[in-house]
Amino acid sequence: MWPGAAGVGLTVVARNAIAMGMLLLDPAFGTATGASGLLSVAFFGGFALGAPAFGAIFNITFGASAAWSGLIFVALSGSALAFVLALVRLGSPQQK
Repeated sequence: MWPGAAGVGLTVVARNAIAMGMLLLDPAFGTATGASGLLSVAFFGGFALGAPAFGAIFNITFGASAAWSGLIFVALSGSALAFVLALVRLGSPQQK
């Protein structure tokens, strides 16, 4: 169990570092302090609200399958948004 928990933790930390780098490189997100502050609110807000939301979905709806499906949906949505942002950045005149 502990290696799995460490793997998830390292993945979350890696995603935070990648997102921070993308935000800081793009002036569209504002100053470095503002962009990193918003990212930190979202990152730690996800930690604070994620576990209770997972538990509520697990207990109220269809059990583990609904809770894990929701978690997978959120992760895939975040990945899709990051991909779209990368495509937009590649097409922007600033990157050429």
